Formats: sequence, structure tokens, C-alpha cells
Amino acid sequence: MTTMHPLEFPKPRPDNLITVPACEPCNAGTSHDDEHLRAYFALSYESERTPALDAVRETVRRSMTREGFGGLQESFARRSSFEWLSESGGCILTLQPRMTPDMARVLGVVVKNVRGMFHHVTGRTLPPEVQVTVLAEHQVAKMPREGQRAAHRWLHIARQGAKGSRGEGVFGFTLRVTDDNPNSFAAGVIYFRAFAFIAASVSANLDSRLLAVPPHRL
Repeated sequence: MTTMHPLEFPKPRPDNLITVPACEPCNAGTSHDDEHLRAYFALSYESERTPALDAVRETVRRSMTREGFGGLQESFARRSSFEWLSESGGCILTLQPRMTPDMARVLGVVVKNVRGMFHHVTGRTLPPEVQVTVLAEHQVAKMPREGQRAAHRWLHIARQGAKGSRGEGVFGFTLRVTDDNPNSFAAGVIYFRAFAFIAASVSANLDSRLLAVPPHRL
């Protein structure tokens, strides 16, 4: 068994975290990717401040200065740059760090969470051969119009299904299984009210071919 997305929740953690069955590679083999995702949330300039995200930011700051976290520090240092960005009022530009995350690692963790959500909603384990495609909101915005329409159809389908949240603005999801295939679904997930992702199992009836992106698998 594993608890979904435990790293994102500041302490004290809610007592209703989602727990699902997991093999050992999924349970422990992606811990470094989990750390990368949490750091991405904490270090993103675009995210709005919330109490939950502020707590995670403080945890990440401490982690980045501890011994044994050199790999995480180096990973983010290689992907960081400085840009002139506007403050909240939009009138003053200041030099701010900007971090480009390793999206393969980020999406891999989101896929794991989506598979856990599928089990939470349906009571069934999604077969490992079923591929899952996950797209970040900012990726959808850069896609051709046909791909954007396909992704928005996924989200429209997902919003007709089960909905849930955990923590105060930490994690929310919606997921619907399609009528014609028990392993075909669309889902939407959002972390800290700021980081949104659209997901679906790869099937022709969800127009996945229009997205022109490879599925992310675990």
C-alpha cells in the first residue's frame, strides 16, 4: 500500500489521505521524482501564495541546504535562470529566478497519482498495459488548436465524474470512466490551486491521436 502525494501536504497532514495498493517500484522507486515535483511547486514564481504552499516552500528551502540533497540542488541549479519579471502590481520589474522543471519527472509523478485516483474512484487497479497521457496546463496552451480542443474535451468528460479534494487547497481531482470501456477514462488534477493537469487513458474515442504527444507510463 502507498499513500498518494504525501510530500505535498504540510504537517499536520489530513487524516483522509488517499491510500491505494502499489508495487515496490511505484511505492519507493520514484521518491526522488516526488522530491523534484514538490520542489517545482515550491520554487515556481507563477504560483500564488497560500498557507499550504508557503509551508511546503519552507520545507523545500530546508531540504535544499541539507547534506544528501546535492542531486536535487544541482538539478534545479542547472535548470534555473534569472529574468526581469513584474511584481504583483505589474508596474515594477525585479530580477527573479525562473526554474524550468524536468517535465518528464513531473509528469511521471502525476501519472502515478492519476493511476491511484483511478483505483480510489473505481476500486480497480488500472492494468499496467493501459497507457496514460498527462498534459500540464501550460503545455495545452502551446498546442495546435485541434490538440487544445481534444484536451478540453477530456476535461469536460472528467468534470462529469467523481470529484474530491484533500487538504486546504492542496490537491483536487475529478475523474470519469467512459461508458464503453472500463479502463478508458479522463481526469483532471490540480495542486495548490495553481498547477493543473489533464489526463486520460490512450484511446481513440478520447481523440488522443490529436495531441501528438507520447504517453507517459510507469
